[in-house]
Amino acid sequence: MSEPDEKRKVFISLPMRGLTEDEIKERIQSLYSHVSSKYELIDTFWTETPPNPNNQLWYLGKSIQALGEADLVVFAWDWAVAPGCQVEMVACKAYGIPYVNEVDLLKAASIHENKLN
Repeated sequence: MSEPDEKRKVFISLPMRGLTEDEIKERIQSLYSHVSSKYELIDTFWTETPPNPNNQLWYLGKSIQALGEADLVVFAWDWAVAPGCQVEMVACKAYGIPYVNEVDLLKAASIHENKLN
C-alpha cells in the first residue's frame, strides 16, 4: 500500500489467454483510463521468459507479487472466466485489497456524465 504522499497504485486484472500483445495493452489502457487521474498503473505486462513450461503459473506468481503493491484492483468484465483472475479475486478478498469491476466503473462514469449534461 502507498504512503500518504505517494500516488496510489492500481492493478488491472483481465483474461489474457488468446489475446495479442496489442489487444492486452489496449484493454489494460482502456480499464486504466477510468482511474488514471487518481492512480498510477502497476505494469503487469511482462515480457520475460518463464524458467519452466508452466508459464501461466509463473505469470500468476508475478501477478500475486504485484498485488502486494496495489491500493485498488480493477477487474475486467470477463475476469471470472480466467483461473488467474479468479485467484487474484480470492487474494483481494482474503487480504482486504479494495477492488471494483469494469461494469461498475462504466455505470459510475455514465451516471457522472449524465449529471454533467
